[in-house]
Amino acid sequence: MNYLPNYSCNYTPLSVRSHHIVTYGMTELYADEKAFGGEYSRWGYEMTLKLKADSAEECMWALDMLSNLARYTYTSERWFEPFECIHGGTPLHEGTDSKITSLITVADTSAQSLDTLNGKVDFIQLVGITEEEYQAIQQDSENIHNLIELMKQDNPDLATDMNRTKSYL
Repeated sequence: MNYLPNYSCNYTPLSVRSHHIVTYGMTELYADEKAFGGEYSRWGYEMTLKLKADSAEECMWALDMLSNLARYTYTSERWFEPFECIHGGTPLHEGTDSKITSLITVADTSAQSLDTLNGKVDFIQLVGITEEEYQAIQQDSENIHNLIELMKQDNPDLATDMNRTKSYL
């Protein structure tokens, strides 16, 4: 089963040169009588990722990651909400020595929630974090809010830079 039937990956001139990836398929994409008037459109969110990259081709690995997260939602029937951690333990971009090993979830910094005929759609942005940052959040869950605020000082759009070595916590 294809858990993500489509996505967009567009260059965006935000605070950090990046590509904004948006999934399509976590919500009802087409008119469906059974979904009409629901509180949430299917799972109620689409995933987004702002990835620092010079070309869309450099973002292709992230689509596999997003597809795996979609599969997780569909098979476990557990959805993502802001301020959660997704532990990877190894570099998110397989085959690299990136220090970015995990993700946190936030409300997308630029895409606003939508009210549709099939229900509400939120945009949940995935933000790459280091193992050190992940461990700090595990020790104290309030650190996720501290981390987001510290990261926003340098990177207001929370674009993931797979070359980042600086730890904010």
